[in-house]
Order: sequence, then structure tokens, then C-alpha cells
Amino acid sequence: MRLLTKTFAVATTCLATAWAAPGKVTVRYVAQTAPKDLGMLVMAAAEGERSEAFDLPLNNLSEPLEAPARSFQLQTQEKSVKLAGVALPEDGKAFIILLVPAKKAGFEPVVIPDESDSFRPGDFYLHNVSSLPIGGKVGTTELLIPSRTGKVVRPKGARENRFYDVMIGVKEKTGSRLITSSRWPLNEQNRTYVFFFDNPTRGDVDFRAVDEFVPPKEKAKP
Repeated sequence: MRLLTKTFAVATTCLATAWAAPGKVTVRYVAQTAPKDLGMLVMAAAEGERSEAFDLPLNNLSEPLEAPARSFQLQTQEKSVKLAGVALPEDGKAFIILLVPAKKAGFEPVVIPDESDSFRPGDFYLHNVSSLPIGGKVGTTELLIPSRTGKVVRPKGARENRFYDVMIGVKEKTGSRLITSSRWPLNEQNRTYVFFFDNPTRGDVDFRAVDEFVPPKEKAKP
């Protein structure tokens, strides 16, 4: 058993809604993995609008960036190589975009509304990029996530109100194989993103996680 806290990269980012200007649509990025020589990126809309250049973070969420439109291309700044096409929902002004490797080249964007009550502090967003389904338990909450899909998990059954016992494995034709038997911390100030992926070196399914600190909402003044 081990504490997953050691695996987590803690990001001291805040909710994008706190910075979003009226009428503006903002996005924040984090990638499961990226080439070392990727360079800076830009968002480019069909109308010719481009965002400011930014670095793609792997261990924290980026600062809120103003999107040039609700549909745009993510591309490299230097040679304008297209990496992904992004379509934001019509409703909402702040989004989180997880970038996972596409099957062939570039990224597959996973868009999560930042303002939604369906993804709250204390929740985990688990995304399975691996070629096999994963399943198991976080606390007493059971989960099954097919390949290349994700879901929000709001676990129950924390021990001593401090951590969850976790057992997650891959579902193979011959049965199940354990990925992790560990303890994940209960932290109602964080939202956590967990990526499951095929480890290219070992040939098995691995995982990593990124924490996002969510500051308490200010209480309305009487």
C-alpha cells in the first residue's frame, strides 16, 4: 500500500471563472503526455483569430486562456502544425481541456465544463487512454471505464475521513490484472485528474495524476 499523494503533482491553479471577463470564453489545458520538442502552441480560429502563444503543461493546469472562438484548431506556433480540432459547447464560458494522444497523431481533446456542479472539489476525473477497459473501486465506489473514455468519480467510503482504499485493474480476456492497490487522499479542496495509459517501456497499463486546487467560493454578502 502507498499513498497516491507521492504520485500527484499539485497545481495551485484556481477556477477559471474567477478570472473570466464578461462575455469571454476561457480554457485551461493539461496534457497526459507531449513530445519534448513540441514548443509553444496557439489556438487558431477559421476567421483568422489567434490566441497568445502558450506552453502546454503536463503537471498542472495552465492559466486561463481566452479562446479565439468556440471552434478552433490547436497548433504549433512555429510551423502551424495542426495538433487537434476543438469544439467547445455552446453553453458555458470556462472549460478545462485534457489533451490525450490521438490514435494516429496529435491530440484528442477532452472538454470538461469548468463551472459544472457535476465535477466538484473532492471528485476525481478518470480518463482511460489505454487499449483495455479498467475497473475496480475507489473507496466503496465501483467503476468501469472502457478504453479511450473518461468519467467523473465522486467516491464514498473514505477511511478515517482521510483517504480511500483503491484497487484498480485492467479487464483482459483471461481475467483481471491489478494496476494499483493504494490509498488516494480525501481532499475536498482539490479536483484530481487521473490518466491511465499504455506504458511504452514496460508494455503494461500505467497511470499518473494531477491535482487542481479549487479555492472556496466566496459567500454572498448579506
